[in-house]
Amino acid sequence: MAARRTYLTVVAVLATMALAAPAAQAQTAMPSQAQAAQAETACGPGSDWGDRLVPDSGPWFNFTTACARHDACYAAQTGRAGCDTRFREDMYAHCATRRSSQRSACRHTADVYYEAVNRFGGYFY
Repeated sequence: MAARRTYLTVVAVLATMALAAPAAQAQTAMPSQAQAAQAETACGPGSDWGDRLVPDSGPWFNFTTACARHDACYAAQTGRAGCDTRFREDMYAHCATRRSSQRSACRHTADVYYEAVNRFGGYFY
């Protein structure tokens, strides 16, 4: 249990740096899924090590679109709290599409990613 807590703390800190980095010039405050899909960084900073530490997806989640929309929202500077709330909503909406056996793990991962940007995203907004 302590190892899991340590892992989640490390993921949260690393996710902060990678998730909160804004994407290049957003077109709108809340980009469409098509616009978000074009983002280059999504959940990580785009480097091999960043993508391994803060993955866009895993066996029970795929937050690529949610992360890209969050990056674009930060770049548009429309209000950090709104961007972070929408980020969590987008991740939860994705989790609702997963198989019932994966939903809990997906939501837990979403909570970790959200907590990282909620606590530390101000450094990148």
